[in-house]
Order: sequence, then C-alpha cells, then structure tokens
Amino acid sequence: MSYSYPQNVTKFASYVTLVHLKNEGVSTAQLQNISDNVYNTSVGTLIALPMPNEISDSQGMRWVDEADQSLVGLGMEKAKMYAGKIFSETAKNTGKNIEKHSALIFDGVEVKTYSFTWKLIPMNEAEANGIMNIINELRTYSLPSLIGDSGFNFPDVFKVKFKGKSAFSGFKLLPSVLTQINATYGDGNSFMVYNGGHASEVTLSLTFSEITSRNQDIQRRYT
Repeated sequence: MSYSYPQNVTKFASYVTLVHLKNEGVSTAQLQNISDNVYNTSVGTLIALPMPNEISDSQGMRWVDEADQSLVGLGMEKAKMYAGKIFSETAKNTGKNIEKHSALIFDGVEVKTYSFTWKLIPMNEAEANGIMNIINELRTYSLPSLIGDSGFNFPDVFKVKFKGKSAFSGFKLLPSVLTQINATYGDGNSFMVYNGGHASEVTLSLTFSEITSRNQDIQRRYT
C-alpha cells in the first residue's frame, strides 16, 4: 500500500519517502554493520511527500568532568561538598591553594535525531483525505502492536530517503523510529474544512531518532 501527497509527488525533482520496516529486534553486531537487511523488509506502507519546508538534524556527544566522574557514587551535591572540603583542608594545612584541575572524559554518543516540518495545503477534498490517511498511517506505525493480553511488539522502524533527480544530499538517515508526531490544523487565522470534514491546511512535524548511535565508520557510510 502507498500514499502520496500530492498524487504526482514522485515526479518532483526532489521529494522524500518514508517506508516502514517491521521491527523484529537486532543484535549489537548487526547494528554495527547496519543495513536494511537487518529487518523484515516486507513493506506495509510507502509514503511519499514533497521536500519539507524545514529540516533539522541534531547529534550530541556526552562528556563528563573527570572530578565529577571520580566522585559519581557520592551524588553530585555530596561530591561537590567533599571536593570543596579537600581544597579547604589542604589550604588550611599548607597555607597554599590548590589549582583546581579539570578534564573531560568521553562518555558516549547520543543517537542522532531529525525533525521534518511540512505545510500541507490540499487543493481539493481528495488531497485533504490523502493527508489525513498519511497522518493516520504514521501514527499507527509509530505505536506498538499487542501480543495477547499483556505483551507488545516494538513500533516499526522507518527508512527515510530523499529521492528525485535533484534529491537532497545533505545527509542520509539510518533506519529510525518515529518518536513524535505533531499535526496543527488551520493556518492560525481561520479554520476551514472541506465537505468531508478535513482541514484545508495542515502543518505536519515529524521527529525521528536513529536506532543506534553513530561511530566514524557509520558516519562515513551515511553522509
């Protein structure tokens, strides 16, 4: 099954596709050699949209202070009090202040996140219905599915790709999970609907997070 907005979007010079892949769990080794083959690639839904009005990507690295790291078991406030007492006692006994030395220790890489924002203005009721179908499909595959009465499967993973003869080449995404969906209906001034009850304008914002943190090798392959 596939959804497109507008219907001829795949003929645009640049557009984006969102394909959901069944999340069946992967090992650490597979994550380090990431590829679509890690997942069950049977496609339930393919969604094609024009290039967003705005794209942002964010990646953070965790660094901790060496002094804080050595006292981490004490809790931050107690650690500060303990360190302050050491400096105070040393100064009192020697008559000299100690130069406070600090060094950063690498503590890991945050997963990379992406935000996409579209302002979607359907030209007719059919396009308005299509937009709502896309939003409903995205919401569905961002949620877990039930197993029996109490268990659940993880939400599906999305493969996001930029396509077209002038496809955006700023970056490539690893398989990602959809962590947030925001839909704002109306243009902020008036609220108009088509006969079918769908809004005449929708601002859609999606936030994706990659399924694993990056290292230099992955970064080189997904640039």
